[in-house]
Amino acid sequence: LLSQGTKVKLAGEIVNSIPLGLDLRFNFFDKNGNVVPLAEGCGVQKIYPCNLESASKTPLDIVLALKEGTSAEIASLELEFNANAADVAGIPVKEDAYLQAVLQLVLPEGLTIDLSEIIDDDK
Repeated sequence: LLSQGTKVKLAGEIVNSIPLGLDLRFNFFDKNGNVVPLAEGCGVQKIYPCNLESASKTPLDIVLALKEGTSAEIASLELEFNANAADVAGIPVKEDAYLQAVLQLVLPEGLTIDLSEIIDDDK
């Protein structure tokens, strides 16, 4: 359960060999598939486009915080990418172009798991 004031940190790196700048947005969902609202300005990162010689590397250090007055049981995290063709002109997209994300989720308050909910005693 995440409540107002609880922060989750995402660290890592995005490697982009696509000649497009990307806007990355992180979205939390509850167990019913509803979007859990984040605080204003949270969960957004600009991903740099590649150049003619090599892929770009964008470091991630994002703090995700819930919108004021919100608490939710988080079931999943979605990464939503939106392309911005205006960032790089004249570089064709290659057949082997890729986008690679290496992410680390940091929970400053830790994680508590009730093993009785996931272990079947009958087996």
